[in-house]
Amino acid sequence: MFPLMHHYIGKNLAASNSSVIALAAVLPDLCVNMGLERAFGHTQGEAFYRWAQANCPAAKEVAFLFATHGVSPQGLDYYSDEYWPGEERGFCFQYANQYLPQVIKACAIPEKWAQWKGHNLVEMAFEADIVEKAPELCQEMMAAAEDTAAVNFVAEAFAAFAGIPPAKAAASLEKIPVIFGIDKGTPQELAEKYEIQLRIRHQITTASIPQIAALIQQIREEQQTAMADFTQKVFPLIAANLKALTEKYNPLSS
Repeated sequence: MFPLMHHYIGKNLAASNSSVIALAAVLPDLCVNMGLERAFGHTQGEAFYRWAQANCPAAKEVAFLFATHGVSPQGLDYYSDEYWPGEERGFCFQYANQYLPQVIKACAIPEKWAQWKGHNLVEMAFEADIVEKAPELCQEMMAAAEDTAAVNFVAEAFAAFAGIPPAKAAASLEKIPVIFGIDKGTPQELAEKYEIQLRIRHQITTASIPQIAALIQQIREEQQTAMADFTQKVFPLIAANLKALTEKYNPLSS
């Protein structure tokens, strides 16, 4: 539920902007749609970069952006989900804790799912916030999903690495606007997409879109300072991790 933040982080770390960059930064979250395990998308960043270096140098940019996303190497999801300095868990899990009763009520979920789903709502608060600051992100992501040449390039490179049909990867990339709330990135749109996910994945039919949207906005307003601090501090952390990766297999610019 973090595609626009992944794109924002990715294009800034790459110091450039293109449909390929936008697609590659979100690619790990689409692995499940391609028949792969979620863990594959979030732990294979180094393996993908090493493969591209040896087998398809033209795809090194795709692999680099892929690696900014997950937990190994340590990308945005590592710091949002797994570990944030000074906290027990990643930022989004940690800051979800104070909203758990509201998450349970709004999403109509069992208590055991509260932190998991709550961290998604913190992620969506980031999405709504970054869109207001950089509205072009929505346009860029929507355009990337419709860029046939970019979709095919990313799909073919990743499919060759992952051992899946390129058409399956391409179909998942094209569905980005269907899966994620990236058209406007508002709390309302994000809540509507999340309600669909709850209904389809978990057969939850009583989640409240208005309550989810209101909670996303509440988190955004109440955690504004903490979210800005996270965004500022996470850049150099990810950049250092990716610098170590690329230097290990020769710099990306080589």
